[in-house]
Amino acid sequence: MPLDLRPDKQQSFENYDGGVNSLTVSMLKKMALSEGESQLFLWGGAGSGKSHLLQACCNLRLQHGGDATLVALSSASAASVLDDDRLQDADFVCVDEVERAAGHAQLEMLLFNLINSIRSSGGRLVLAGEKPPHQLGVALPDLLSRLGWGPVLRIDPMSEGALMVRICSRADAFGMRLSEEVAQYIVRRYPRDLKALESLLERLHQDSMVERRALTIPYVTQVIARTNV
Repeated sequence: MPLDLRPDKQQSFENYDGGVNSLTVSMLKKMALSEGESQLFLWGGAGSGKSHLLQACCNLRLQHGGDATLVALSSASAASVLDDDRLQDADFVCVDEVERAAGHAQLEMLLFNLINSIRSSGGRLVLAGEKPPHQLGVALPDLLSRLGWGPVLRIDPMSEGALMVRICSRADAFGMRLSEEVAQYIVRRYPRDLKALESLLERLHQDSMVERRALTIPYVTQVIARTNV
């Protein structure tokens, strides 16, 4: 893998309940296997699962012996990574947090060059942002047009049931037993943001191990209160 930008191995299509996004998931799987679209733009609010899907793409490609590079534009090294010649020649690239480039001349130009290079080399590119391209506030007209070279797809928020399945699966990975009742309590009383929910599960795992407590609703309520302090 060029640049050693590796995705989180725990993020996969198997632990993402596609639901209303099933068509998008299918398209992403094909791209990861060098089929279907050459470019795709995903958009959705914070915590909608965009980053999970980008990492799942990279992991699927790696599992099948390919190379994949994931770049988050919030990273302090984003500009140097985008400017790296190895990235320009990569077979499969995912760029997250595209909104971070909007209004930043250097990042906009580097992203513009990357899209051109990936297209010229026959590689595949998946981009993700919080809004569709025309609402990002991109200053470079040529970049704006290129962000829409492929399908632009909205990632709809996960349903309550899908979120419950997701957090129960993540709890199992931590070795925790999370009942359906407690999972429902968490989903209904905590922000429906995947990153926030996973951070809460990590906190529950750490605190329950130290305090030797079962994950009951009263105990979860205590941990949530401490987390929000």
